[in-house]
Amino acid sequence: MDRIGRIERELRLWRCGFAAVAIGCVAGAGGDQVPDEIRAHTFVAVDEKGHKRISMGVFGSDKGPNQPSHLMMKDQFGNLRVAIFGRDDTAELHLQQGNSNHDLSDIYLASVRNQGSTILVQNGKRTLTSKVINSEASIEMKDMEGRARLGISLDMGKKPRIAGTNSDGDAIKP
Repeated sequence: MDRIGRIERELRLWRCGFAAVAIGCVAGAGGDQVPDEIRAHTFVAVDEKGHKRISMGVFGSDKGPNQPSHLMMKDQFGNLRVAIFGRDDTAELHLQQGNSNHDLSDIYLASVRNQGSTILVQNGKRTLTSKVINSEASIEMKDMEGRARLGISLDMGKKPRIAGTNSDGDAIKP
């Protein structure tokens, strides 16, 4: 009988020890403590089905100071909708609408680089591109077949240039 009593006491001690450890873990994990910093190469948010919806981090093989960083958001079908890319010499914003990443109906792209900036608005093959590079500013419009229809170019100290074509591709004189 003494042996059974001793086993019961040891079992109670183990139970108390486990309970104390469990309470300590729950109290420590559930506290209001917020870390000052969380470090990782990439953060990913997934939806209830486990599909990657938001990705933020650094990527690529360039491990130097110019390594690109990104924030990308996808819809429930995996189509890229918003992307922001940055590195030392470039910043880009992409907004996309369409049925897939390969069949886009609308694209908006803004790109800023050391030597200039570009804005691209695209619907199918129709595009409007605006660029400012060094001392030159230009605008180009393309039709549904992807043909350049209107171009305007301004360069400091030079005469402005305007070029256009009709639907047959013939030059139009301004």
